[in-house]
Amino acid sequence: MSMVIGSFTYLLFIASFFKPMTWLLYFASVVMGLGASIIWTGQGNYLTLNSDDTTISRNSGVFWALLQCSMLFGNFFVYMAFNEPVIEHKTRLLVTIVLSALCGIGCIFMLLLRPAISASGIVVPQRNSGPIQAFVEAVSLMRQKEMALLCITFFYTGLELSFFSGVYGSCIGATLNISDNPKQLVGLSGILIGIGEIAGGLLFGLLSSKTAKFGRDPIVLLGFIVHIATYFCIFLNLPDSSPLQDTTDNAIIRSNGYLAIACSFLLGFGDSCFNTQIYAAIGTIFSDESAPAFAVFKFIQVIYYKLVLDLSLLNESTRSAYPGLSLTSCWCPAPLNSPFSHINGGLPIPLVPYTPQSDVGGRIESIAAAAAFFYSNALGLYIQLGILIATAVLGTVTFCLTERIVRRKDSSSDSDSESK
Repeated sequence: MSMVIGSFTYLLFIASFFKPMTWLLYFASVVMGLGASIIWTGQGNYLTLNSDDTTISRNSGVFWALLQCSMLFGNFFVYMAFNEPVIEHKTRLLVTIVLSALCGIGCIFMLLLRPAISASGIVVPQRNSGPIQAFVEAVSLMRQKEMALLCITFFYTGLELSFFSGVYGSCIGATLNISDNPKQLVGLSGILIGIGEIAGGLLFGLLSSKTAKFGRDPIVLLGFIVHIATYFCIFLNLPDSSPLQDTTDNAIIRSNGYLAIACSFLLGFGDSCFNTQIYAAIGTIFSDESAPAFAVFKFIQVIYYKLVLDLSLLNESTRSAYPGLSLTSCWCPAPLNSPFSHINGGLPIPLVPYTPQSDVGGRIESIAAAAAFFYSNALGLYIQLGILIATAVLGTVTFCLTERIVRRKDSSSDSDSESK
């Protein structure tokens, strides 16, 4: 039921664009943020209830691949629809109708989801706990050694998510000597990130039966290696000032659009390595407490995603590359150059040429921007890459340590069972 409620808040947000009004947009954004927290926690719990130790990796991979299809198809659809400098009323209406219809179908599918069934064919009983009890469980869960270590990994995934969804595309678009039309590469970058995410999800989902015997940490190590190599290529290919403004500064090598797009694919593939294994780890280690565990995961990830995204929004190049973004962190199906300032009745909304990036019309992660004031200056690309590399090392080490602790506990319990 929680996923159904969360999905209807998505529908409410998209439907608010049938009659665009400033107050309605922000109200729907707040409701959407609340709904997103519900649906993300609920789907993780539902995934865990419908999986066991032998199927959780496969199910996590397939889930991740299907989820990331929104990046591919959403970017492509909006890229085809928003191909004019002025978005006519009929175009805006078409996009809103299509997105609302798709979201409505998704809500219906949510209603048709069966209860979780165990391997023996028995309906898995649901735990009913109030919000206060759920909060207490989440806080107590963070005191466990495994969750405390995994929080560092969650922290890294939030940072790298913000980098490839809110920073990297603007860096490409701001590097004026990377191609004749660098802004076009931003949309292509989003599509390639989605392809990388889908490829990783399908690969680890289909090969889960073969990779299970090696554990989850080799896949995370693969994602770590891919990301470190990608950060090094970005360091060579893009100038340090690219996150701050449009620039003609030279990078360490001559900026190359093909290399930038290849890095987009690798960023998505590496992200899928981390996230599919995090889902599998939570579903296995915290199978009896999956709801608060997934709540902690999304809270940690989104907090740092939000912080870094707000930081990137303080500079001009990000705002020009992503005109639909505001400090409410909403991904709008009709991006706004200046929110509703040109609306008069049903008149068209003039927009700057827009190239979509990341989850257009799909996933909306909204969280209060209270912490944004901590940042007053944007960071250069090289410092951001250094932070990503440092946190990638920490996140990978803590994930591997968690896996080692879990294996040690499992082997100890097996030994105790055999002795009895």
